[in-house]
Amino acid sequence: MQTLLTVLAVIAGLVVAAFGLGRSRGKKAAETTAAAERASVKAEESEKHIEVLKNAVEVQQDISSQPDAAVSERLRERWRREGD
Repeated sequence: MQTLLTVLAVIAGLVVAAFGLGRSRGKKAAETTAAAERASVKAEESEKHIEVLKNAVEVQQDISSQPDAAVSERLRERWRREGD
């Protein structure tokens, strides 16, 4: 009887150990995948930010090279509300 309980306790311990090991490995894999996805998203955001900054610089250079009247006229042509 005592041997049977010992064997069952050992089997239960092995099952718990296997569960813990599997969970640990799965958690590490999920964390690695999540870190890679976050890095990818951050890289995309950085590229988009750089593109926006380049466009802003181009617009600023374009505006600074034009006379004030030309800038005002351009704004009137392109930035009107619908129906105006």
